[in-house]
Amino acid sequence: MSRVRWDGQTLDRRMQWATRYPLTDRLDLADPMKAVRQARRSLSAAAVLGSRPSVATVGRIDIPGPAGPIPALQYVPRQPLDDPAVLLYFHGGGFALGSPKSHDTVNRHFAAYAGVQVISVDYRMAPEHPFPAAIDDAMAAYDHVREHAEAFGIAPDRIAVSGDSAGGNITAVLGALAEHKPAYTVMFYPATDRTRVYPSYTSVADGLILSHEVIDWFMSMYMPGVDVTDPRISPALAPDLADFPPSYIATAGFDMLRDEGEAFGRALAEAGVPVVIRRHPSLIHGFASATRFGLPGRDAMIEAAGALRAGLALHSTTARSNKDR
Repeated sequence: MSRVRWDGQTLDRRMQWATRYPLTDRLDLADPMKAVRQARRSLSAAAVLGSRPSVATVGRIDIPGPAGPIPALQYVPRQPLDDPAVLLYFHGGGFALGSPKSHDTVNRHFAAYAGVQVISVDYRMAPEHPFPAAIDDAMAAYDHVREHAEAFGIAPDRIAVSGDSAGGNITAVLGALAEHKPAYTVMFYPATDRTRVYPSYTSVADGLILSHEVIDWFMSMYMPGVDVTDPRISPALAPDLADFPPSYIATAGFDMLRDEGEAFGRALAEAGVPVVIRRHPSLIHGFASATRFGLPGRDAMIEAAGALRAGLALHSTTARSNKDR
């Protein structure tokens, strides 16, 4: 297998192998529902690429939502933080694929290495439930956990939010638009702006997990006829980012969404938001779920969990300092 190089970067060989997994098989896009079923099976099967760090318990809960109960998986860490916190996690999959189970490895890494309780939300997906169903469910889940913080064993201001890809978009929307801001956000290769074509869209990354054809297919199901300047679609266009929570944004060198996520990070920094933009130059879209067999995605996930842990610790210190004034 010849090495893949682009923009001064070299694709990790193990990640190059991962791009051959059935998730990348060509979909029958002429039959949308057939393609959705096919892709959902592939993403579920791809969960074997993830390792499974140990947690205390995993259980199902239901959260009241605008269209009925929203299922979620609750991960309880073996060694929780001294100042307990909840991380709401929103899985990726183009707003049409995925589930808390498909992202089990990501949820477990955060519970095990950040010491947080993880609530992984099974929000409604397209094409059965197009925009704004996913955002409405995410807002409802966030508001519910905040309003019932005591039942989760936390203070109302100890809620962080994270997600990958489409879930990164949901995270960015919550950070920009939620009335009560999360304590911290972690975004993996987030989709944040549908109004621009960024340079990495026209790169060698086209076809490594994502492609123009697949992205357009996802968007045609999720937001048919929707104004892409709506900040619930393009949170980078939110009228004011100054109140966005402190954040960690992880991108991949060989990812079509790389430049979009990094531009959003720079916009946050320009607005005065404490933000870390971390590019993993040898990795691909989806690395957060590729943590098994020594894949470098594992190191990236441990680093992200550490960033969350540090961010929450600083949040606690700041809150105590403000209280003592």
